[in-house]
Amino acid sequence: MNKSKLKYFIRELVTHMCFDMFGGGVYYYQGEYDKDIDKIMEAIEEEIPNAEETDS
Repeated sequence: MNKSKLKYFIRELVTHMCFDMFGGGVYYYQGEYDKDIDKIMEAIEEEIPNAEETDS
């Protein structure tokens, strides 16, 4: 899985988690949302240092 697909998957996952926790009534400020996604991506890259940029 390439990084752009992984980032999209994580974005969808976080969105659904937030809606499930707060009943869909929460507005997630886009700038903060992107920062959270970037933090998750950094954590994944630390755990998977050999992740490739493209599909293999």
